[in-house]
Amino acid sequence: MKLITKLFFAPYLAFLSLLLVVFGNSIIVSASDYYVAVDGNDYNPGTAEKPFRTIQKAADVVKAGDNSIVRRGSYSESVTIKTSGTRGNVITFKPEPNSKVFLKTPATAQSKTAVFTIRDKSFIRIEGFHFKDFEYGRAVLIESTEHLHDILPYKAEGNVIFNNTFENIGIADDPAGNGVVLGSYAG
Repeated sequence: MKLITKLFFAPYLAFLSLLLVVFGNSIIVSASDYYVAVDGNDYNPGTAEKPFRTIQKAADVVKAGDNSIVRRGSYSESVTIKTSGTRGNVITFKPEPNSKVFLKTPATAQSKTAVFTIRDKSFIRIEGFHFKDFEYGRAVLIESTEHLHDILPYKAEGNVIFNNTFENIGIADDPAGNGVVLGSYAG
């Protein structure tokens, strides 16, 4: 009886094992869309009908595979990405279709402040924004704390900055500059 059971289930177990090996890192999760609008409220649920007010609030709640859809307008904030996406489930920040979204650092920001800071996070996509009128600050800062002298691997991978516009970015007091800054540091 044990031999018959093993012979019957062996092909199924082999097939399931193969599926896990082939698709294990790219299982698609159910994605959510979170909306942001200049007339929204961060106490809202972030739906199309009741959007958040800040991109940071969307960044606080997104999970792998989610989208943060920003409605037309001008936003002045510093956003720190707190969650990574995965290889098959990227977290995307983008304007609503046919909308122009202007981003800049807050007037109170220090010179090294970025609109988007991606530190030790992976598979984040920032797409279609218009970064404009920076006296100081950076548009996007991607950093990894685990890359020291090309010995340790990056903790941040698969991040994409795509189809954005940078205008009147200004001068930083840092040689790294103001646009998209890639960096690594120990600590």
